[in-house]
Amino acid sequence: MNNSAVLQHDGGRPGRRKKLRNIHQLPPFWNMLAHLAIGLFSFSCVYPFLFVIVISLTDETTLAKNGYSIFPEKWSLDAYAYVFKPAISCFAPMA
Repeated sequence: MNNSAVLQHDGGRPGRRKKLRNIHQLPPFWNMLAHLAIGLFSFSCVYPFLFVIVISLTDETTLAKNGYSIFPEKWSLDAYAYVFKPAISCFAPMA
């Protein structure tokens, strides 16, 4: 049943009825403000992870020359190539 459509008698007086307010509905200004606050909070939670991914895809010399940037001049996969290259086994001298 929709709360905004429910009518209630006012103090037992016949003929006077008032609408019940829907407590789950915010006025448009507060609704916009709540959405803006949640959006800013969400962005501030996601931004550090996005920044780490962008930095990992930035060329090392560009990073050293220009510093950190969300839009780097030169992209590179060298960091991932270095991480996933076959490592020299530390157990090889034991064999």
